[in-house]
Amino acid sequence: DSNENNTIYEPNMEKTRLDRLLLLLDTGSTRAHREMAAEEIGAIVKMHPEDLQQIMCRVHHFLRSKSFETRMAAGYAFKFIASNVVQWKPRVLPDSKDVTQHKVSELYFLSFDTFDLDFILEHGTHLLGSSGLLYLEEDELQHLSPRERLKKQRENLTKQLYSDMEFDKDNHPEHNIKLEDLVTDDDLIMQPKKRPKQEPKDKEASRQVTETLSKLSARQINATLQTPSLQHDLVEMFHPYIYAYVNVFTLADMLERRTKQQKQAPKAVVYSGGDTPTSSSLSHTRTSITKQANSDAIVVESKLNPEAVLANADEWPFQARCEEMCNDLFDPNWTLRHGAAIGLREVISRHGNTAGIIQDADTEMTQREHNAQWLEDMAIRLICVLALDRFGDFSSAQAVAPVREIAGQTLGAAIKHMSETAVRKVLLLLLRLEQRNEWEVRHGGLLGVKYLIAIREDLIVPLLPELLPVVLKGLQEKEVDDVRAAAADTIMPMANQIVQNAPELICRIVTILWDSLLELDDFSASTNSILKLLSRLLQDIVSRRCEDIEKTHEGGTQLPELMSRLWNFFQHPRTSIRLTVLEATFGIIDAMVRAKLFRCFEAVLPALLTYCFHNFLLEMENDVLEATKVLWKLCIETASPTQLAAAQPDKQLLAYFQLLMTPESKTVSPSALRIIGGETQPQHPRLHESIYLAGDAPLLQNSYVLLRARYLGACAIGQLAANWMVNGTTPKTLANLSYQLFQVDAQQRGIPPSCIRRILGGVVISTWASDARKMHSISDESCSKVPDKFLIAMQEVLKEKAVFVEMNKLSSQIRMAYLELLSLYSQCGLSSNELDKMPLESNISPDSARALLDILPSWKAALPNPDAGLDRRKKWESDLRDSINSLTIAISSATMRVRASLASAIIQSSHLPEKITVIVKPLLESIAKEEVDFLQQQSATAIARLIELRCDEAPEPCQKICQHLINYLYADHQKCPQVAAGEHNGLIDGILTLIRLNQEDERLKAISSHTKLTRYDGMAEDTKFVSPKLFDEDFASISEKNEAIIKRTGAELAISEIFNSAGASIIKKLPIFLHAGKVTLEKSLAEYIHDQEAPENPLHLDATQLATAQSIVNALNVLQVTVPHLSSQLLEFSVSLIPTIIVATQYPNVSVRYTAAQCLAALAKIE
Repeated sequence: DSNENNTIYEPNMEKTRLDRLLLLLDTGSTRAHREMAAEEIGAIVKMHPEDLQQIMCRVHHFLRSKSFETRMAAGYAFKFIASNVVQWKPRVLPDSKDVTQHKVSELYFLSFDTFDLDFILEHGTHLLGSSGLLYLEEDELQHLSPRERLKKQRENLTKQLYSDMEFDKDNHPEHNIKLEDLVTDDDLIMQPKKRPKQEPKDKEASRQVTETLSKLSARQINATLQTPSLQHDLVEMFHPYIYAYVNVFTLADMLERRTKQQKQAPKAVVYSGGDTPTSSSLSHTRTSITKQANSDAIVVESKLNPEAVLANADEWPFQARCEEMCNDLFDPNWTLRHGAAIGLREVISRHGNTAGIIQDADTEMTQREHNAQWLEDMAIRLICVLALDRFGDFSSAQAVAPVREIAGQTLGAAIKHMSETAVRKVLLLLLRLEQRNEWEVRHGGLLGVKYLIAIREDLIVPLLPELLPVVLKGLQEKEVDDVRAAAADTIMPMANQIVQNAPELICRIVTILWDSLLELDDFSASTNSILKLLSRLLQDIVSRRCEDIEKTHEGGTQLPELMSRLWNFFQHPRTSIRLTVLEATFGIIDAMVRAKLFRCFEAVLPALLTYCFHNFLLEMENDVLEATKVLWKLCIETASPTQLAAAQPDKQLLAYFQLLMTPESKTVSPSALRIIGGETQPQHPRLHESIYLAGDAPLLQNSYVLLRARYLGACAIGQLAANWMVNGTTPKTLANLSYQLFQVDAQQRGIPPSCIRRILGGVVISTWASDARKMHSISDESCSKVPDKFLIAMQEVLKEKAVFVEMNKLSSQIRMAYLELLSLYSQCGLSSNELDKMPLESNISPDSARALLDILPSWKAALPNPDAGLDRRKKWESDLRDSINSLTIAISSATMRVRASLASAIIQSSHLPEKITVIVKPLLESIAKEEVDFLQQQSATAIARLIELRCDEAPEPCQKICQHLINYLYADHQKCPQVAAGEHNGLIDGILTLIRLNQEDERLKAISSHTKLTRYDGMAEDTKFVSPKLFDEDFASISEKNEAIIKRTGAELAISEIFNSAGASIIKKLPIFLHAGKVTLEKSLAEYIHDQEAPENPLHLDATQLATAQSIVNALNVLQVTVPHLSSQLLEFSVSLIPTIIVATQYPNVSVRYTAAQCLAALAKIE
């Protein structure tokens, strides 16, 4: 069955390369794998053009697969096949010859002049998902014999006929109808569905033609039909019959010719000596000779010239394959229709300009005519598919009509090769579909129009009068949302032409779109299309005249009220819609700013800032967050302090901080979300469900995403404060709420502080100070308007050592294990004097728990019975030790983040302490160990700002900080290899990348050999004890590599910030980078640079030479990181490094050569 997704491979057959590629095409795990296989299949066609038909036949099988991915992959295969087949150039007849006898009969093609679309729509069979035959038999019937199946079907039919009859058959004998009188066994046997035949008007003449044609061969039938005297009569009298009859015999004739051509194809010849074989069949070939392992034999393979192969063909190379796909276009099974449309699309888009042309039968003029007839026939067939297809997949947010969608694309591919007159006829047929009541028909027509416009942009302007009324009608569709979506997608490609040629309609279209927003909800299919079109048209309006943005509704509705219709889409379930509405809002606000519509801006600012802040806390997608940051920045930079104060009242600020500090795994407060612009709204788009920070459920939350949401919210508050205080007025409520984040009096009150609060407090002040300086060009002195109480509080908190409230869970685990151990030892007979040595506190500190672990060995010796409760004591002792280690790591990480955040805030506020060690140490630790990228970036920016502030006054500390950063660069041995360490110790010859690959393969083989199981129940004697050292080293090396990568990444971030801040004065201010890079490199390579003849390469490197090689590697790493960030004014300095680096590429050590190549690659990226 062609509908089944079975493979065409035999398990016992030896698979060729084509077989393996087809298998990958069908079963590839990813789309990339399938596309790679498709590309390779196309390459095979390019190398073996004589196998084109065979390869297409095998690939065509996968166009009929039930798997969507397989059909798409087969489409890619046809794409690459068609791309690798040269354009067919058939021979033409001279114009002087009589070509009447070679004229192709009109019986072969459908024509616009005779095509009756209304008849097709009224009487054509609808193309559904399947024929329905698969549902006629139940599973229990599949295993019965034919006789038993008939008996069972008769019983089921009897039940169905009498299921609704509630009368007594004995009392009403007139209703006792025998089933045998109604249904026979022949009626129950499933027959293949046949298309109804169209009977000719003259049945007697039809019988005569049948008898005559049945006695002729296919070639004789074609010759008879080509007789001019018979053509007219045949067309008039017997068109329906001969159309089907001739198609059958023509297809058989083509298959016969193709079989003969394949039999005559040249094959590989084994040549053992003597003269070269010659044959007339090997003309237009080139010979390839391949040597074999046996020196007495070689293989001589003839390879055909692709152009010669096509030149000798009798017809268009894709003719038979396209005819078969055309038959599949109307198959009841939607998968076959879908696959056929995909294949036709790829072939027609690349070779449609030569379709339908006959070899040695046409002049140049008739070739164009026959090509136009073929394309016309194909366009009509595709329009029929658009009109009759009813299959839709409603599982996604928008109804997907895969057959109509691909059919529209295929129609666009055919239209690309058609004349303007033919395109107009196609458009008229598509527009007639829009007059139907069936929404599927209107949907298909709009899809066809969409791809017609997208392909033939040159015809949009002359076709606008016919197009606009139809698409506007579709845009106002209210009953079927999918039709409205298709209409909006249709207008998108011609938006520019509408603006230029029909500007009076823009306002009308935009009005329709604004009004449509009131009718949309989370389940509307057209939301994305309408928002994209609205955004596009608003951009066109703004590009012409910014002031026009205020009047985009014909009904006179004001712009602020129109924009309020966008707020509901800020938290739409679909990511694409959230992104689109942000882009549309940004375009409108930007136009307001440029047109100086400040009243409109003030009206929308409160709600806009609130929804942007909600996005920072609730959004998970990076693209949406980036768009939100751009929109928030535009609003903040545009608004004046007065406007911000009016837009963000105290009630709104309180709601911000309440949302910001929502505990993990707790739902967001609905009351806080309802406060929009300081006013409580009755509803919120997402209040119908539980809402969590950075996710819709606790299971979707992770520490990184949750911390990112709070970090972005804190940055937004800092930016708000920076703009608010630019005129010298400090926002009191905002400042007080920010100050409370530091929890200065937490220890005095005897409560553990929150590390999250203190981190966010540092982020707020850091962003406050840095943005105030960058956004408004304020001098460093005036930038200290950050209240002094913040600086005092941060310096106090920076010195504290605390166990944060986030560690309460781990502390509870330690307390439980601590008390359990005391209880166990008491039960085992330990004296009370020993137990009294350990305190019983309400909050057991990690130090007390460690003291207990230290005293346990002496307690064990003091027990009357050392084995008493041994297993339980080991368990709780292990739990206590693990909990202590986890708490220690958590405290260390939290303390590092708190101190680094506070240090960044102190530095950005430009109020440095007398001894900068207290702020430098946490920042360097954060750069070296912080796993969260945005916190590491914050520390890197702070280090650069610190060096900028103190470089002139105290250069030595700055030089030491830079030296630490340079040392961090050497940590990652993948980028900075160790010359005197590892298995490539001092290697002179080879390529380091290949050496590493071989080492990795050996490591994996070693692990595999140690873990290999035998066929027996257990492990083999020599492998049953796996060396734990191998895995311990492996896990340890992975941990060390991750730490090294983090350290180098932090160093690269900090160095890039330092170079960008210092500019062209970097070499003068921080000569340590020059010394660590260029000076060290030239000094280490002096022997190779100054000598005219390079010294001979040694066989082995001694300790001194290894140290020199390592210094070269280190210097090259410094240059690799620093040179790309040099100012453009130092371009000559960068170029001067190239000769020295080229010398390093010839150094007798694999690590040096590898690093030199990496450095040259970095230099090549400089523009």
